Amino acid sequence: MADVVELYDAVAEDQGATVSQEHDDAPLVLGDRDLLAGVVANLLDNPLKYGGAGCTVRLRTGWHEGQALLMVQDDGPGVPADTLARMGERFLRLQPDLPGHGLGLASVQAVVALHGGRLYYENAAPGLRVFISFPLDPT
Repeated sequence: MADVVELYDAVAEDQGATVSQEHDDAPLVLGDRDLLAGVVANLLDNPLKYGGAGCTVRLRTGWHEGQALLMVQDDGPGVPADTLARMGERFLRLQPDLPGHGLGLASVQAVVALHGGRLYYENAAPGLRVFISFPLDPT
């Protein structure tokens, strides 16, 4: 997570956005480093793209019910409640006027499933909160 955040620091700065990260005893997840970095990149890229100038994005890792947890929260416009259940659907675009193909969250969903994790979304009022839980590395 820290490596991806470092890559996005310049983008966030150009947009006047703030990105922060918090770690509770960084949990280890057994998986493909590049695929998991892509998940974090997508979950960071989306709020920077859709959150508007000056948005704040928080990333946090920790533990929850014996699972490694990643939480990404922004203070952007959020997602309509009736759309939350459709998040991750291929080609779903909430703002078609912005660049993209509607495949980012579908990719995130596939990578999380490949790693035995769970992905869920909730409104943060304002913004969106994304949670991913992964089984812990047994070693």
